[in-house]
Amino acid sequence: MEPSKPRLCLDARFLNLWMKDSPFSLDKLVDVTRYVYKDSYMTKCDDKSGYDHVLLRESSQTYVGLQWGRWWFVCTTLPFGWKLESPFIYYTIGLAASGYLRSRGVPCSLYIDDRLNGEVFTSSGSWSAPPSAPWDAFRFLPTQAAIFVVLSLLVRLGYTIGIAKSVLQPVRSFEFLGFVVDSTKQACLLPKRKIDSWSVLREQSLVHKKEVHIKTMQRFQGK
Repeated sequence: MEPSKPRLCLDARFLNLWMKDSPFSLDKLVDVTRYVYKDSYMTKCDDKSGYDHVLLRESSQTYVGLQWGRWWFVCTTLPFGWKLESPFIYYTIGLAASGYLRSRGVPCSLYIDDRLNGEVFTSSGSWSAPPSAPWDAFRFLPTQAAIFVVLSLLVRLGYTIGIAKSVLQPVRSFEFLGFVVDSTKQACLLPKRKIDSWSVLREQSLVHKKEVHIKTMQRFQGK
């Protein structure tokens, strides 16, 4: 599916025809503005191979698999390609952890397997330090405390953290859900690499060719 990140994605289109749709709403980028104020710090963590941590019952395993040669291989965990249920099941489980974190004063947003975390609240519900506090440590240390609580809970629940894609040291700017979240500028910015890649695709596909493949047009529209 992705040359830089190969993964097995089953063709479960026939199976999906017989499944009840389970619509759900994901946390949105705009939700971050509720708890990331000017110059505050943030962290993020990514679940590694998250679907592989959710087991299927043995009676359900034969519905999702593949044939290779004369052998049949079946999935024992949530498969990619089961589009009507796998994201819903995994996200619902993740929300249980998010709900507990929020109840303990750690504001966070969850998008399937990506978590953005703010700084910890006080017991009274206000910020651990006023946004106007002049000391930078009053913003940095509560964010360190928050990510410690988040990681402690997730590891105890059996999650594996993708270190390479996580930002565990509090910062004021990083990429989340395809945008750069910057608390100093108080803005969500489009990364320059995405602008550049769109420009290259436009020039190569639309300007110098009389015909363009439908897949290229879909990529262009998506970007």
